[in-house]
Amino acid sequence: VWLRARPGPALNDIVEQPDRVTARGDADVVDLQGSAFAATDGDPRTAWTAEESALEPDAPRPTLTLDLPSPQLVTGLDIATSLGTLPVAPSRVAVNLGNGPQVRDLDEDTPIELTPHITDRVVLSVVGWRDVLDRTVLGFSKLAAPGLAEVTVLGSDGPIGAQDSVYDREVTVGCDEGPMLTVGGTSYRTSVTATVAELAAGAEVPATLCGTGLVGMTAGTVDLDVVPGAAFTVSSLDLSVPGIDMPVTDPVELEMGTWTENLRELHVPAGTDDRLIVVPESTNVGWVARSEDGTELTPVVVDGWQQGWIVPAGTGGLVTVEFATDRWYRLGIFGGLLLLLPVFVLALWPRRRPAPDPGPAPRTWRSGVAGFVGLIAAATVVAGAVGAGVVLVAAGAIAVAAARWGVAVAARILVATAGTATMFAMALLSTGPWRSPDGYVGHSLLIQFAALVGLVAVGLAALPGGPTRWRRSQRWKARRVGSSTSA
Repeated sequence: VWLRARPGPALNDIVEQPDRVTARGDADVVDLQGSAFAATDGDPRTAWTAEESALEPDAPRPTLTLDLPSPQLVTGLDIATSLGTLPVAPSRVAVNLGNGPQVRDLDEDTPIELTPHITDRVVLSVVGWRDVLDRTVLGFSKLAAPGLAEVTVLGSDGPIGAQDSVYDREVTVGCDEGPMLTVGGTSYRTSVTATVAELAAGAEVPATLCGTGLVGMTAGTVDLDVVPGAAFTVSSLDLSVPGIDMPVTDPVELEMGTWTENLRELHVPAGTDDRLIVVPESTNVGWVARSEDGTELTPVVVDGWQQGWIVPAGTGGLVTVEFATDRWYRLGIFGGLLLLLPVFVLALWPRRRPAPDPGPAPRTWRSGVAGFVGLIAAATVVAGAVGAGVVLVAAGAIAVAAARWGVAVAARILVATAGTATMFAMALLSTGPWRSPDGYVGHSLLIQFAALVGLVAVGLAALPGGPTRWRRSQRWKARRVGSSTSA
């Protein structure tokens, strides 16, 4: 049985060494080389990164708890920051040896001195760090969490605990706690021995049978089950028969024909034994493979994830692999588009009778004065006295434009002003959006003023006494004058 380590608390318990200082605490990742374990692993290339939630307002400070091998006199800490820019190096820490917190500013090359105290536990909290932006895989920028590369606890005689790299050490999971193999209803205990470096890297490590080297199997179908435990996952299983050398076949790369998103062709030479075609892509039941005579091949999952098919003995020639449901999917897409044509025809079809007049549009606010006062109040809340001033100046300018060029021109001026000012503000804001590496520019006076002008223009255009009503009033007066002249 071949296993791979599964990062988590169970693996941490396996790799911890009794003669070393060990660290516990919340981290942004569970991997050994990025969790709290990395803070005392003796390797400055690894680093503990605090949880991202520590950046939220009122969140608890990132904290590490250092457990010593035994109660000893602690006089200080030697803290090493990450070799790179991330995680962010702390500028101030609080250390509690059991005699109260001691706050210290960090100097990159100088250990921090503490009031000596005998303890077997040190609580280290990061209380200060500078803001550093990190760019995500999607191109967005976000604040990065703080962290530490290495923490060395200092005593009266120097560093406390072993200081070598823990990754060079070998650990063993005994038969009482190792993975269990069940074959045909009979259970067998196994043990695992590997270096910490192999476990941290996720390398395959063997599980060895305890007390025996052979597993009995009956003829026919045999159920086989492996319970790896919380610290491991099963990678592969190798069953060999004593005294028989199993033939080893080197994989052969097949000649490919057509190779598209939904159709693949492979040229398979004929053979006297069953063979296995493997496509290194995630398995999907939608793929169907057929031999040259149309026989459907049996699908299998290879190595837990790859797509494969069994080619029977004597079968050769062109093997076609097709995602059959793709044609129905694409047909549904194009069929849905074609169904839009009747909708367009019905929308353009002329009506046989005119639509009934729904009457005047409902009016929710009849007082233009009240609406204007509300607009001034809203602008004052948004921008203070400047907002109120912009409303008054804009209203006066629109009134002058309506009197000089007409209400229709005034209405167009409001629409153009609202759109132009808003787009101008958005264009300027795009040069430095929120959390941009070059800084946020949304506080700029020019951007704020342009957005305010656009908002005020929209408000004036929506007023009941705005240009739209002025236009209706002017038309009503013109009709009255015309009727009097005719009379």
